[in-house]
Amino acid sequence: MSGESQTIEDDLITLTAMCHCTRSSFRTRLSSSLLPITATLCHCTTCRHLTGTLCSSILRLPGHITLDQDTSACVQYVVSPRTCIWFCGTCGAKMSWPWMNATHGIGDANDYHAVFTGVLRDRASGLSRWEKHLHIGDTRDGGFADWVEAVHGVRVKRWKGEDDEELPRGRRAEPSSQQKTITASHDSSTGAFTTISDITDNTITGGSKSASDANTVAVPESEPDTLPAHCHCNGVRFRITRPSAVSKNLTSPLPDVLAKTDPAKYDPASWWLASPTQYLAGTCSCESCRLTSGTEVVEWAFVPAANIQIQCPRNLRMGKVKWVEFKPGKGIGTLKSYQSSEGVTRWFCGKCGCGVFWTGVARPELIDVAVGLFDAEEGARAESWLKWVTERVSFEEEAGDVDLVDELGKGLRGHEQG
Repeated sequence: MSGESQTIEDDLITLTAMCHCTRSSFRTRLSSSLLPITATLCHCTTCRHLTGTLCSSILRLPGHITLDQDTSACVQYVVSPRTCIWFCGTCGAKMSWPWMNATHGIGDANDYHAVFTGVLRDRASGLSRWEKHLHIGDTRDGGFADWVEAVHGVRVKRWKGEDDEELPRGRRAEPSSQQKTITASHDSSTGAFTTISDITDNTITGGSKSASDANTVAVPESEPDTLPAHCHCNGVRFRITRPSAVSKNLTSPLPDVLAKTDPAKYDPASWWLASPTQYLAGTCSCESCRLTSGTEVVEWAFVPAANIQIQCPRNLRMGKVKWVEFKPGKGIGTLKSYQSSEGVTRWFCGKCGCGVFWTGVARPELIDVAVGLFDAEEGARAESWLKWVTERVSFEEEAGDVDLVDELGKGLRGHEQG
């Protein structure tokens, strides 16, 4: 399938997707009369903790369309009784997300296939139209939606939930109960719930494996002045501490996101420290980020390893809570690694597929942390902890959806962080 693309012939188009490692793929043929296909940006708590990004980016294909999907290298993670997600067990790329009507099986008129746009290849002109920001209410602060108001001159509607109440830019909504819960899984065969204390240190290594139905339990309070973070299944839980003296005890070259900014604006000796209480954060649309996440844009916070404390599941099983410093090269819990290029490793949860960390030999002590995992009190952008680079989107020249990333760049340059 590596030679396939989105082509138009006899009023049909072939839609093709493939992950970064090329082991997971799908394609389908559909009538060009369906174009443009509705594309949505979903900001719900579930999507953020499944992808590690501020929002998922998906195309909604009608349920009657059949996906010719190679799932031999995929992991299936059941999100709810109505839906599951397929992601690549090797590189972590989110591929597809079929939704079923609550009362009927797949094939009902209200069913649809949500396919992740970041893995689409060779996109046909006019394939999609960005129509909606969904579940902005879950973000508390507007999240990614505040940066993208329109694409290609067409306003992207801002919904508090899903097609319910529109939220004008700047208006904040009360978070849903989902914002205050974490996921536990339920094994329908045994009736048992799985919490973080039950998760083993074994990683999932590909093949078609199913997680169980998702349920929720209360999140324990975090320690003062730490920022909690977790993936959807809670196989990976960690926290960030505030910058301190040890946060400067490392060296790092400037990242691409700062390549075209005012060199006087950032101290080359500690550019990752935006203020005494904040880390620098940026957006990236590079091909590797897209093809390992399944989303159009990935948001990263630059945090020293000394300020990342990851929870050890083995100690939790003994009734103890132990936080250990994250050491690149050593996985904990369900954390799994993938070398996306020479000297670069990406870390994701082997159970739910959520992207977690980026590490590189050029700066081994400075870690890129996926912002979508944070549970900041003020909102998804975590602006009491992070200062966002607004001058540009990193690797914008590699964007999959050029119009979307162009509008994101404009939105960032107009963003005034509170």
